[in-house]
Amino acid sequence: MPEGTGALREVLPKQGQLSVEDMPALVLCKPKILPLKSVSLEKLEKLQKAAKDLSNKYYSQCMKL
Repeated sequence: MPEGTGALREVLPKQGQLSVEDMPALVLCKPKILPLKSVSLEKLEKLQKAAKDLSNKYYSQCMKL
C-alpha cells in the first residue's frame, strides 16, 4: 500500500484474541453413482423383449395347427 496520510496501517493487539480470515479452500464431494444402463436403453430392451415374446407366442400357435 502507498505510504501517506490516507494510508491504513496494520494494528496488532497486544492482548486479547486475534481473528484471521481464511481463504476458501477447494472442497471435494463424493462422486455421483451413474446408472449402468440409461432409462431409454432399458425401455428399448423392454420393447424388444415384448416383441420377441409376442413373436414366439404366434409362432408356437402356428406350429400347433
